[in-house]
Amino acid sequence: IKASDRMMFRGRLSNAIKPRSLYPLYGAKNRRQIGTSSWSRYSQLLERHPLPTKALTSGILCGAGDASCQLLEKLSPRKDGEEAPTFDAGRTTRFALVGAAVLAPTLHVWYSRLNSLFPGCSMAAVLKRLALDQLGFAPLFIPVFMSSLLVLEGKASDIGTRLKASWADALIANWGLWVPAQVVNFRFVPPIYQVLFANGVGFIWNIILSFLSFKPVEKDKGRGVPIGD
Repeated sequence: IKASDRMMFRGRLSNAIKPRSLYPLYGAKNRRQIGTSSWSRYSQLLERHPLPTKALTSGILCGAGDASCQLLEKLSPRKDGEEAPTFDAGRTTRFALVGAAVLAPTLHVWYSRLNSLFPGCSMAAVLKRLALDQLGFAPLFIPVFMSSLLVLEGKASDIGTRLKASWADALIANWGLWVPAQVVNFRFVPPIYQVLFANGVGFIWNIILSFLSFKPVEKDKGRGVPIGD
């Protein structure tokens, strides 16, 4: 057998035994194609089923934000003799539920309304949407979100004292994160993806909000009544 024939036979044999099912996993081009295909499918879901898709996305990211917050709390330095908190799966579930059932539908309607009131991507339109969002919507929605968590936790009676302790801090933190984020969102992100962008930034915000929503609150010295946990 000629050397060239042997080489051809070996090449064919090698190709025959390669795991072809793994081909798509190799190469940057194929990875880009997989990513593009996944994004395309997600975009189609947003077009066909906008609210359920946004609700599922928001629920996942809210739950992930709370889980990350709990992990950071567990890893944070502790005083001598103080035990690290155990992971509270119920808390994460409640956070995810509020994200899916309260946050996503509210933002879906709110962003649609903002874009209809002040259409376009001009800086004037962006600043008008930003002002209404951060000075009108945010101060009202933060207590709604926190109150929803307390209701699900069975602590509706603590809503007033919890908001008194945490609302101002949450609003200030909100402005520090969301003012620049919403400028980008309203200026550059197409309306169909604005809730998704907000959820992405919201992963960081959910960690902050989870900490403020569940942090231990000192006793009200004037009445000697415990606030929150």
